[in-house]
Amino acid sequence: MPAATQQLTTKPTWIDRLMGRLYHANMSRTVAQMRIEANTQYQALVNDLDAPLDETFESLVAESFKRPELVGFRPSHVLFPRMKEKLGARKAAYSDSELKTMGKQCDQCRSISQCWLALRANANSADCARICPNSEALIAKAS
Repeated sequence: MPAATQQLTTKPTWIDRLMGRLYHANMSRTVAQMRIEANTQYQALVNDLDAPLDETFESLVAESFKRPELVGFRPSHVLFPRMKEKLGARKAAYSDSELKTMGKQCDQCRSISQCWLALRANANSADCARICPNSEALIAKAS
């Protein structure tokens, strides 16, 4: 009898399945509304690469980076510093014009969503280097 009871508790009930489906079905709208109505909090979540996020929320945010008109996000301010750190680059090794050029390239990158997800997942430096258009320049002067 205890084994049968244990099996019943591990199988989700119909209400749990329904709630899960409703949650996933409405998360896209939730993300869009949060971006509009609670932009400060939304930006804080997006800019904090270490903040734990729901998997569905995280994937929808990453997808939104593919639509620049929706993004109030500056990769050069959030992703680039972490990428420099990840690839072992020191700020002192670069001139201001080099950093500005790499920052522009970062802001115009087509892999922002991949980069954001990789840095959030604390991917290894080799994986990050494959994503980043500045990786060669960063690695060349890494300490």
